[in-house]
Amino acid sequence: MNLPDINKPLPNSVEFEKLVLGSILLDARLVTQLLDGLTDEDFYSPAHRLVFNAISSLDRSGRQVDHLTISEVLKSQSKLEQVGGIPGVVNLTHGLPHTSNLKPFIQTIKEKTKARSLIKTCSDTIGLLLAESPFDDVIESTEQSFFALRSEESANLRQFGGLLEDSVNKLKERMKPDYRPNVLRTGYQSLDDRLFGIDVDDLVILGGRPSQGKSTLALNFVNNITKTGGSVLFFSLEMSERQVVDKLICLELGIEYTRYRAGTVSGEHTRSITDGFEGLHGRRLVLDSSSSLTPLQLKSRARRLKQQQRGLDLIVVDYLQMMRGNGRFNNRENEVAQISKDLKSIAKDLKVPILAVCSLNRANETRADKKPTMSDLRESGQIESDANIVMFIHRPEMYATSNEQKIELSGQAEIIVAKNREGETGFEKLAFDGSRSRFIDL
Repeated sequence: MNLPDINKPLPNSVEFEKLVLGSILLDARLVTQLLDGLTDEDFYSPAHRLVFNAISSLDRSGRQVDHLTISEVLKSQSKLEQVGGIPGVVNLTHGLPHTSNLKPFIQTIKEKTKARSLIKTCSDTIGLLLAESPFDDVIESTEQSFFALRSEESANLRQFGGLLEDSVNKLKERMKPDYRPNVLRTGYQSLDDRLFGIDVDDLVILGGRPSQGKSTLALNFVNNITKTGGSVLFFSLEMSERQVVDKLICLELGIEYTRYRAGTVSGEHTRSITDGFEGLHGRRLVLDSSSSLTPLQLKSRARRLKQQQRGLDLIVVDYLQMMRGNGRFNNRENEVAQISKDLKSIAKDLKVPILAVCSLNRANETRADKKPTMSDLRESGQIESDANIVMFIHRPEMYATSNEQKIELSGQAEIIVAKNREGETGFEKLAFDGSRSRFIDL
């Protein structure tokens, strides 16, 4: 195997670096172009990086940018000699053609920065492989670095006028009689009407106390979405793959879960299962039952799947508090807070909504109505801040104080929409059939 010449200089455009810095000295009005387009990391030349930082410092303080003020800043930092003294600063304008548009030169400098970053990523990957690091860790680390490079390209600013025009055009589309919103729907009409659907970059939280049916409701969402051709990646940190598959079969075919697991289904149901397998077999559902999961691992796997099958409609995490954060944390609350931030960022970067099932603390049990609220989210208030939608499951029968009351409340479920950035909060009633793992629209 032939390796490249490691002694070859890294990609750079030192002459363009000199040009953009020198242009500022000739015309201070160009400072905005410089500071909006570049950072100190974009400068390959250490001297140029120092000059850029001096210009940034002067701009922040509202001072004039010229040869003398730049020299003063560098002298106060004991760095003037590192740029060749005052002559080195003055030399930035030597033989320089006048230009009022720095964008093409800035773009070239940025491209060289990306090339150096890519080389570093490849070098880091080689280092990890030579150190015999776990192969999956190497792949995930490398993919994360590559993705970060691509994400930088999409980051931009847009003028309000253009955004306004887009908004008006979208309004016109929504006003058409045949308009169908490009959002993800849960499959429950009343709930979807309240939510206005789930947008591509939403973080959706589905919370509930134990045995309320939060994982079951998440599976109902998955079933409804995949039944209509949608694609879902389901991270099951609590249930095994077998449990997930068995529950989906029972849910879709209307079979009691305990009978299915015990093998006591009737002949009619057996035929139903056989007939139903074909339809279920083609579902675009991928399961990941890893015992542990970090946001980095989730992002890597989701991104890979989206590329492989050319699309991904929903990511489900069951459940959030079983995830591990990337790195070390002083306490669990900070770790969960960072996981929440990461999930929101992943949804935005991948343009795939994430539904995260969450456990709640016991605070609701001290209230008279037992209904969960935002404050019940376990371990982190950051979850509430990051989420676009927060829903809670409340089944009154779980808190019945008598057999008569339990019978009266049996099968009732409330989906409490506690936060909804695009619509109204409130609650919707569904019927719950626990034996068949079903929530049913009323």
